[in-house]
Amino acid sequence: MGIVISLPDNHIELSPIDIRKKKYLFDSCDTGIYVIYDMEGLVMYVGKSKHLRNRLLAHLRGRDVTNGHADKIVKVRVYFVEDRLERELYETYAINTLKPWLNSAKVYHDEALVHIEEEIAETELVIRDLEEERAMIIGDDYTKDGEYGHFDNSQVYLYSEETRKLAELESEIKENKTKLTRLKAVS
Repeated sequence: MGIVISLPDNHIELSPIDIRKKKYLFDSCDTGIYVIYDMEGLVMYVGKSKHLRNRLLAHLRGRDVTNGHADKIVKVRVYFVEDRLERELYETYAINTLKPWLNSAKVYHDEALVHIEEEIAETELVIRDLEEERAMIIGDDYTKDGEYGHFDNSQVYLYSEETRKLAELESEIKENKTKLTRLKAVS
């Protein structure tokens, strides 16, 4: 059973001019969370505050996280939430749902997916190493199809130990490629 959260219905959307000039909008309640949008409609930042107007004015001045990005702010959605715990929960939910590009705290990743991505990268490295080892043993006598090339009189035939090692490498490469295919299907 999962936890179901959605953002509150009581919100307003403000332009930077509204925040600066319409102080009365915050008279009834000045606590809550806010979502800042950029010129392209992307979510820049999600935050919470006990003093929303002051915090938003600081963002418009480029303080803290919006330093260097304040001129990109075109809209702010404000959700009025008085309860401290609810603000915390809504903020965390909004950050992980809306994926703002300026937030770094409270960003949670699916641990299973992270593990699979790490295993994919590791398996790709193993395959590369095995293929390099195979290439070192055979040199130029190996074709792209994975078949042994033809030898002429000037080439040295592979010894039985090298043949055995190549067969092992081929088997390991095949197993790792199969594993890689399965991992990519899951991710």
